[in-house]
Amino acid sequence: TRNTPLDEIAHEPVALDTSNEKAEKETRLNCLDDCLEVLPVENRELIMEYYVDEKRGRIDRRRNLAERLGLRRDALANRAQRLRDKLEQCVTRCLKKKTSI
Repeated sequence: TRNTPLDEIAHEPVALDTSNEKAEKETRLNCLDDCLEVLPVENRELIMEYYVDEKRGRIDRRRNLAERLGLRRDALANRAQRLRDKLEQCVTRCLKKKTSI
């Protein structure tokens, strides 16, 4: 596939967060924090470390994390994906509870 250069993409002004959008974002972040808190410590540390850094730093960190845990990198990726799925389900449930009030 061909990537479109940034200067050829139609630019639309970015709307500033309204107070409602800020409140929704804050609620999502609170739910994520709550869901992270209920994870076992080792899972919470794994998922937090897994998503730190960008680009090369991320690759190096994940390689080191896999080595430290005695896992292949694909096994680490699978474990992180399962944890992410659990967090996503937890956040979704939390948001439904908070918006139904």
